[in-house]
Amino acid sequence: MKKEVFSKYALMVSRAFQIDANDIFMKTKQRQVVEARHMLYYLSFHRPMSKVEIQRYMMDFGYTIGHSSIIYGIEQADEKVRHDRDYFKLVKDISEL
Repeated sequence: MKKEVFSKYALMVSRAFQIDANDIFMKTKQRQVVEARHMLYYLSFHRPMSKVEIQRYMMDFGYTIGHSSIIYGIEQADEKVRHDRDYFKLVKDISEL
């Protein structure tokens, strides 16, 4: 069930960032894709999903990532949630699935 939620989050985040859903799971450092990934980690973590689950779901979609990168992404998104109203609203809207 959590994997379904993760997949829905990935789709919603990709739409919000106007990128292809598959781009989130590709090795790229394009700012827009990285920020989308961070939001996906943040939403998933606060669902709550463990970092291990997030890592496993990312791997299921072909993207290998370490725990420290997931933690960093969650922290970056958390910072934006606290300081950017638009980002906060977007996170809130997506999380209400």
